[in-house]
Amino acid sequence: MAWDGLVLSADDPWWNTHYPPNGWGCNCFVEALNRRDLEKLGKDGPDEAPPLDERTRTVGRDPVRTVEVPKGIDPGFAYAPGQHSQLEEAVVERLQAAAAQAAQIGARGGKEMLARARNLLALGKEWRNWRRQRGGGTDFMPVGAISPETLSALTAEGLEMKTAQVTIRRRQALHAMRPAKKARLDAADFDRLPEILANPEAVLFDTEGKGKNRGKTLLYVFNPGGRTAQKGKIVVRLDCKETQRDKARN
Repeated sequence: MAWDGLVLSADDPWWNTHYPPNGWGCNCFVEALNRRDLEKLGKDGPDEAPPLDERTRTVGRDPVRTVEVPKGIDPGFAYAPGQHSQLEEAVVERLQAAAAQAAQIGARGGKEMLARARNLLALGKEWRNWRRQRGGGTDFMPVGAISPETLSALTAEGLEMKTAQVTIRRRQALHAMRPAKKARLDAADFDRLPEILANPEAVLFDTEGKGKNRGKTLLYVFNPGGRTAQKGKIVVRLDCKETQRDKARN
């Protein structure tokens, strides 16, 4: 609210970190002004940019890490949307930040963000770059979020999710592309993993899993793109705990 009505030059560095949206559900916007517009506002020039006033925030869940963001900006939102060189990193940071939030909040935020085509494309690009790294980099990669609808269905089944974030570790990515697995998951389909998770044909709750994963697995069903008549599937192991529920049926 303190920035409402603030007028800055279009090339002011302040916009690099403060261009809206500045957080989940942010409805702020920017409008362009000319010299005559400034005069109508009673101004003879741009205002002075407020200080960044950076704060340390904790984000992520596995692992937890800290980031520096300006006061009033949610982690992962400190960038200008037009700066595509930073967009991929920003989308990943937003998903990591969602992991530290309650599952329902993270699910809504993830769905809202990935509903925007440019964000989903950015996440896909970052995922493909990460998957092709040979050594170095992080051991894990956030690739999406469980939808609010799926989360509600899991709650009805008596499962309390710890996070809505969907993450893959490097060893899991390598395991998925082993020769024995490639017959069931094409590399081209694996490249579009974030897209599949964001827009599946169906999400099924697998109640026939084995061992500790029994009843704690989701199957994301997708169309392999005409290479086969069979549907493809992505298996997501759930990080959750069971809660008590009434199993009686009318």
